Amino acid sequence: MLAKFINTNGWGSQEWLAAVLLAFIFVTMGVVLWRMVGLFSLSRRKRLAPNLRPLRRPRAAKHEKNTEQSRWILGTALSVLSVSLGALPSQASAIITRHDVADSAYQINASDFPAVFFLEQQGSRKVCAATLIHAQWAITAAHCLEQTSLKSTLASEAKFSVKLANESRAIDAFVVHPLYDLTSSTDVDLALLHFEEPLAFPRPILLADGEVAVGQLIYLLGWGYTGQGLSGRDRDDGKFRRASNRLTQVDNRLSIFFDDPRVDRGATEKLEGMPSLGDSGGPALMKTAEGYALGGITVGEVIGAAFNEETQGSYGAVAVFEYLGLHRDWIESVVGASLESRPLAP
Repeated sequence: MLAKFINTNGWGSQEWLAAVLLAFIFVTMGVVLWRMVGLFSLSRRKRLAPNLRPLRRPRAAKHEKNTEQSRWILGTALSVLSVSLGALPSQASAIITRHDVADSAYQINASDFPAVFFLEQQGSRKVCAATLIHAQWAITAAHCLEQTSLKSTLASEAKFSVKLANESRAIDAFVVHPLYDLTSSTDVDLALLHFEEPLAFPRPILLADGEVAVGQLIYLLGWGYTGQGLSGRDRDDGKFRRASNRLTQVDNRLSIFFDDPRVDRGATEKLEGMPSLGDSGGPALMKTAEGYALGGITVGEVIGAAFNEETQGSYGAVAVFEYLGLHRDWIESVVGASLESRPLAP
């Protein structure tokens, strides 16, 4: 075929070598050009960033601190990289479940909790969650402002629309906690969202009032990635789920541990679960004699020895929530009113 275009009669080894090198150069340039076109098309897509924060837990020993810091840096780098490429950092379906319990047992209707809503839909994904706590205010994780288009929309002086109890509602402002700092593991990852108009319905979820202790049962809600404890998050179906777990640590934040039912038979809840990528900002609810109360807000997962960006939420994982009882004064100062609460059982 080459002879139709080029007379190769009399070519020696040098001519053939030059032809091969030239062909290689053309193929390489074609591949590079194809990759550049692909990267350009990716950069034009809407970024998808529904992610739980990777968090490090302070340690007493110096060498442990250094190890945890290295893991935190690596996890953060992986998270930022996957977010910027719009790859897999967190999808939507909600809550990592036990491997030995039917997924349908965790699925609920959004109408069961009308005061809880997702912030943004990106394709089939429902990214981040928030909870109505006042007729004109909701609360979420501060890092959700960057993981959705909420912050950029309001910066352009437009209103940000959400679906709350099947009605479109406009958010016109937000207030971030003054101690919010993504570079710190001891910041306060909270933001309050202001609605343009007061809402007559649904009724806000009241804050939990009283001492929160280790062993307290909490209920998690969200639309993030789902999966089961043996493998962690693995799919995105956009369904609303609820799981339960018990607090294993209470200090400046609340923590839970995902028990493996094959090992921790006496400690595992029947519908035990963990928040997943995309569940940031969702509520940690506590039952009272008068109904559910809001005790915490989902913010991230602790990076331990078994942490893996691609299998977040598997057995042994530790999830972290902002403890709202410690920030009630700030919340009320922003809202401009004393918020009604529900007492926890003594």
